Amino acid sequence: MGLDTKDAKGWGTRLARWNNKALRPRKPTAAGAEVAESDSSKAAQLTQNSRTKSVPAACFQKQGNVPSVPGFSPQAGRAFPYGSTICLAGYHPAPETVDMESSPFLLTEYEACFEQLRYYDTRQDDVLKYLFTLSSAVATAQFAIFKLFGAPTEWFFAAQSFLSLIVFVASVLLYLMMLQNRLYFVFTARQINAIRKFMLETEAATFTQNQLYTSTSFSAFKLRSVHTFQLLGAAFISSLFGAASAYGFLQLVHCSCIAVVASAVLAIVGFAEVVGGAFYLKRSSEKSADVAVHGA
Repeated sequence: MGLDTKDAKGWGTRLARWNNKALRPRKPTAAGAEVAESDSSKAAQLTQNSRTKSVPAACFQKQGNVPSVPGFSPQAGRAFPYGSTICLAGYHPAPETVDMESSPFLLTEYEACFEQLRYYDTRQDDVLKYLFTLSSAVATAQFAIFKLFGAPTEWFFAAQSFLSLIVFVASVLLYLMMLQNRLYFVFTARQINAIRKFMLETEAATFTQNQLYTSTSFSAFKLRSVHTFQLLGAAFISSLFGAASAYGFLQLVHCSCIAVVASAVLAIVGFAEVVGGAFYLKRSSEKSADVAVHGA
């Protein structure tokens, strides 16, 4: 079935009208304004939530017209496909601080360091308790051996020297463990103070009544610290059993100056442990944690 001339002219007129209508620029509608406003608010919210310092370009996920972003003026009315990503070259948002929500690492690190701090503090007490238990048990055993022989014989001095030597070696090892534990305690406390200081300066700048510690440069050796007195007690026990072991050995070889040599051993061992421990803590705490603990 064909078309006559009149019908052909009619269809041509309709097609021309449609083409002219399609080529006319469209006026913005109320719905389009609402979409643009929504995109602008989303972009502003994205800019506000950004916690980066200064980036070379900022990328936004587009769902319509280009959002209104401070510092960027795109062509008005330019549309992009749904879901495309637009990178605004040269856009540098203002540097903002990092809070706990945007940096969960700080929160996790803070909580983990507190757990480690409690562990090291408890461990210091446990090592000292173990040293006291060991030394008391050996002293009781020596007294039982003395009662068994009924007199200070050579066998008694041999047993005394041997048992005292065992306690001396064990006490030296426990003393070194306490020194290292004290160093771990200080580095962990410094990390806690560093995070607290950072958060007070950035996220809680208006909080001016802080009552906790923020120092990150204190030494591991403190003369008035409880850990220092614990270390002094451990060093005294160690030197005491070192002198007792030397005393028993000198009795076996029938030395004429037993008291002098035993006293010298007591003083030398005690001095070496106290001064050496203080020097180790002071020098190690002046280094970084990696260098002080791992040597690199």
